Amino acid sequence: MPSPSGKPSEAVARLPHIPVGRTKTRAKGVAVKGSAGETKRSSPRPVGGISEDELGGVVPNRMIGLARKTLKQAGEAYERDRYEDALRLSRKLDSLVPDIPANLELLGLTQYRMGKYQSALRTLNKHFKLTEDPSQMPVMMDCARALGKSGELDHWWALLRDVSPSREIVTEGRIVYCGYLADSGEFEKAETLLKQALAREVNPTKLTAIRQKYLLGMLYERQGDIAQAREAYTEILRVDRGAYDIAERLAGLT
Repeated sequence: MPSPSGKPSEAVARLPHIPVGRTKTRAKGVAVKGSAGETKRSSPRPVGGISEDELGGVVPNRMIGLARKTLKQAGEAYERDRYEDALRLSRKLDSLVPDIPANLELLGLTQYRMGKYQSALRTLNKHFKLTEDPSQMPVMMDCARALGKSGELDHWWALLRDVSPSREIVTEGRIVYCGYLADSGEFEKAETLLKQALAREVNPTKLTAIRQKYLLGMLYERQGDIAQAREAYTEILRVDRGAYDIAERLAGLT
């Protein structure tokens, strides 16, 4: 998660992300991948799932084929971490046919991956206004946090709770918001939000529960509360011994 300085947020730097929106992820066997700065959020809609009927509402018939081809190429570049190519293709398509929702989503997420937080926030805000789809609100929140726009972050968090999309999306937004609170020194408020959410989790093996418990443990650890951190990590270990780097973190507690 990026910080206003461009560095990973201290509170959640090592916390792997939930692929929010259209992808469901199982908790078991989840492992940490990449460095602390690679905990970016979300994925664009699979381009292969975009029908000609959807494109037909915004793309002239004569350009539907080109739009699909360019979106496919940009999506493949994104999935392979070739963000410069994805950015170039998405921008090219947007210049030819502005405001295709699927392309705006891909463009915004590419900008986010590249650390272009202001551009990403602007692009994803446009996507939201066109579609009213809240899937990428956690990304927008993280962009606002990275830019130091606390008021805008508060706005998106309040709106996300109001529209109440899937549990995964709200969880991702809550993690961004609690990371922001912790980095601002508001540990008690962050802990309260996480504990309230965990009290509503009926299945401790769900990824949403494990992620929030993991973050709670990290907040305890950051404050030097080793006993509480150990308890949080041990609870995760009981339900999924392969989750993240729990064994290593427990071993490192002193």
